[in-house]
Amino acid sequence: MEAEHEQIETARNGSVKSSWISPYVAQYRWRFAGVVALGTCAACCAVLLLFTSGFLISKSALRPENILMVYVPIVGVRAFGIFRAVFRYIERLAGHDAVLRVLADQRVKLYRILEPQALFLRSRMQTGDVLGALAEDVERLQDIYLRTVFPAITALILYGAAVISFGTVDLGFALWMGLYLLFLIGLLPAITLKITWKQKVRLKKENSHLYTRLTDGVLGIGDWLASGRAAEFVRLQEEGEERADSVRRSLRRWTRWRDLIAQCIIGLMVVSVTLWAGNEAAAGQLPAVMIAAFVLVLFPLTEALLPVSDAVERIPEYRQSLDRLQHLEGKGHTHGVKSGIDETKQLAEAPSESAEMTNRSRDQRIRLRIPPKLRGDI
Repeated sequence: MEAEHEQIETARNGSVKSSWISPYVAQYRWRFAGVVALGTCAACCAVLLLFTSGFLISKSALRPENILMVYVPIVGVRAFGIFRAVFRYIERLAGHDAVLRVLADQRVKLYRILEPQALFLRSRMQTGDVLGALAEDVERLQDIYLRTVFPAITALILYGAAVISFGTVDLGFALWMGLYLLFLIGLLPAITLKITWKQKVRLKKENSHLYTRLTDGVLGIGDWLASGRAAEFVRLQEEGEERADSVRRSLRRWTRWRDLIAQCIIGLMVVSVTLWAGNEAAAGQLPAVMIAAFVLVLFPLTEALLPVSDAVERIPEYRQSLDRLQHLEGKGHTHGVKSGIDETKQLAEAPSESAEMTNRSRDQRIRLRIPPKLRGDI
């Protein structure tokens, strides 16, 4: 009774809380935490692999007298290389397993929302919106975890670990590197989001229009052919696809510029680390064999931070998909099973009302009564 009362109140207020993200995060929180932990371990193994490789290359260049002097770095390179691949494979496997479980639950939920409205669905919403929700929106939600949440959390953990690690060697240099990394993990994604937000929303609308026009055209293809406007339908569809492709080209253009800016920042980081390590080695505060190790460690570290910009860029798409799913969910709450039953009753009562009107009209017909005296004359 309480759940039914809450549902009625929600429909009365016209606001439906978002239940497409948070319930599944709470339900599969341990799986998600395991995926993040595995991703962090894989990234750390990649960082340590390059760090150990740089040290091993520099140490081997000095021609050690005995192989045992570089035996530990050799074992470390092998171990980190193997564990990196193992952790990455398990992380992908566990991540897709968790996300596919969420996707299955979301599909069941969506069909349960649409099923009570099946008889009256076309009178309440366009077929293209339903097709977009079934074919694109639910599929899009799985990218929230795989391409946004998991990479972003892993990048934040690595950012903190990198700053702390640099701080154990030189605090001033750690702050300087923290600013470089903050640009990659914070400022560049914010700029990307600001530039691409409107374009992503526009692309989402264009795709929605394409779905609607395609479904309307396929369902009414006979009318298009009968009216001789088949060429017009093809032309409108091609124009819509061209507008969507134009937005995609603009997004790809910005992506190339963003990658160029990121690579320039990484180049500045490499130069800065090289100069710092060289000065530290010249001052005797850092072994010379560690210069290559500190330089090479930047590449796997920045590789783990760069996906944050791409992850943030997808936020408008997620928001549009969530808005449409919440819209369908709101219609499901407002016009759910109760509404379907009411409309079915109305359809069932329609014949009886029609029969009553027919009987009433029969009773109200004009009747001609002929007296018995005149019947013989007629």
